[in-house]
Amino acid sequence: MHEVAQMQNEIMTSAQNVALSGRSVDEITADIRVNYRNAKASIVAIGRDLAEVKQMLNHGEWLPYLQGLNISVSSAENYMRYAAEVPGNDQLAALPYSAAIALIALPEDEREQFMQDNDIEDKSAAEIKRLIAATKQEAEKRKKAEEALSQAQTVLSVAERGRDAYKEQLDKAQEKMEYLEAQLDREQNLSLIHI
Repeated sequence: MHEVAQMQNEIMTSAQNVALSGRSVDEITADIRVNYRNAKASIVAIGRDLAEVKQMLNHGEWLPYLQGLNISVSSAENYMRYAAEVPGNDQLAALPYSAAIALIALPEDEREQFMQDNDIEDKSAAEIKRLIAATKQEAEKRKKAEEALSQAQTVLSVAERGRDAYKEQLDKAQEKMEYLEAQLDREQNLSLIHI
């Protein structure tokens, strides 16, 4: 990523790079950065406005309202989530919109852990989405393994209780057998004495 930044610097500082409009690459880049910040600010404003309108509308009016704006439900939800989450979070605010949306979709505790575990500032939105998918896949594998372990522990516990119950029954049967054998021996001894 550092090499890309260095190449961009070289291109931007080149004096011969002047657009047809008469602006330099530096001037155009500055305008792009301003417009990009403004676009993110607009998304925040749109998201806040949508959230406010949604609360004002009656049941069943939301979808027609969005259709009138030509905004899909998922886009509206993304705008509202972006507006709710990004302004107070510098890490999310520094990311491209699609990367921020991908991270916002994670539960907050998972998101914080994900951002701690991964160097997201230097990653593209596609890379962040792949990392999130891989993280979710690993979490699902871990969850399945934990469930399997829990089931195995339950089976073992039931088996141990069964074993203990059978051992107790076996011990009682053994005691009864020993008692009966002793009683049989006494009766045989008594009958021998009487003969």
